[in-house]
Amino acid sequence: MSNISPNDRFQRNITVWEKGELLGCGSFGSVYEGISGDGFFFAIKEVSLLDQESRGSESISQLEQEIGLLSGFEHENIVQYYGTEKMLTRQIPYSHLECMQALYRIGKGEPPPVPDFLSNNARDFILQCLQVNPNNRPTAAQLLHHSFVRS
Repeated sequence: MSNISPNDRFQRNITVWEKGELLGCGSFGSVYEGISGDGFFFAIKEVSLLDQESRGSESISQLEQEIGLLSGFEHENIVQYYGTEKMLTRQIPYSHLECMQALYRIGKGEPPPVPDFLSNNARDFILQCLQVNPNNRPTAAQLLHHSFVRS
C-alpha cells in the first residue's frame, strides 16, 4: 500500500520486510539492506541504545530530530524515511540489568517489567505480546482488534 506525498510522489508504507546484509557502520548505528514483501530494496538504520548508558535519551532525541528533518525532504540524494519503530516506554527491556542477568531472565521466560504508569489497555497489550509460549500469544491479526490498538 502506498501513500501520496505533498509533492504527488508515492511513499511506501512498508509493513512486511526482511533484514539483509550489513551495509556499513558508524558511530551512531549500523545500516542494513532491507527488502519489502513486494521486492522493494531499502536501507535500515539500526541504533543500539544498550551501550549508550546515560546518553540513551539524548540519542533518541537526536534520532527523532534527524527523522523529523529528513522526512520532510524529497530529493534523490537524501534518504527517504518510510517509518520507524519506537518503544512505548522509551526504555529498553531489562535495561536495569547487566547483559548476562537479562539473558538469564529471557531464557527463563520472565517478561520485562511493564511500567505502572501505562494504561490498563497498554499493559494488557504488552503482556499479551510477551507471552513466551506461542500457543498462548495472540497473532498480529488478533492484536489488531485489541482495545489498545482500536482506541
